[in-house]
Amino acid sequence: MNLLPHFEVMLLELNEESQQILIFQVVRKQNHEFPELSESKLFRAFCLKKLKPSLAIDDIKEALDNLDDPRFLAESKLNETHYIYSKNQSDENLNSTERGLLVRDFLKEGFERLRPSGEPDDKALIWRTYNILYHYHFKSRDSSQGQGLRVQQTMTHLNIMSTRQFHRELQKAYLALLQELLELERISLARL
Repeated sequence: MNLLPHFEVMLLELNEESQQILIFQVVRKQNHEFPELSESKLFRAFCLKKLKPSLAIDDIKEALDNLDDPRFLAESKLNETHYIYSKNQSDENLNSTERGLLVRDFLKEGFERLRPSGEPDDKALIWRTYNILYHYHFKSRDSSQGQGLRVQQTMTHLNIMSTRQFHRELQKAYLALLQELLELERISLARL
């Protein structure tokens, strides 16, 4: 007997908040509110297939713009990922600063996955995605610098001639980083 249609109906009968609670319980292997559903291995597998990471480029931009603020990162959308949850399982009593540092590490891990092989080269196009994020977000910077100065310094360093080109390249880099973070999240969920 195929139970998938029944699972679809059961999930659709729940309101959106209850669906989120149930999926949260399934991912974290908790059985508090819906034990009749979340304890079933078959239903858990069904929910995990339905689970879609909900990160967007704006979430990445916000987090990168606040990379030096662990409290902000702890409240960001990235903190809601299973990847962060799995890193936090050993100590669920982490304070917001510690959770924010986990989010920063998540961003850095995704960023490092963008690194091409070989020696770094600021002028090589193959390094452009990595370098634009590095110089604009990850390299230590004076917090008193305005964003305009950071843009100009990054453009000069990477030999980018126009502000429009810089922003196009930065958007491509954000998208590449988002894809890496989603892949890390997918790998984390596959380990369940």
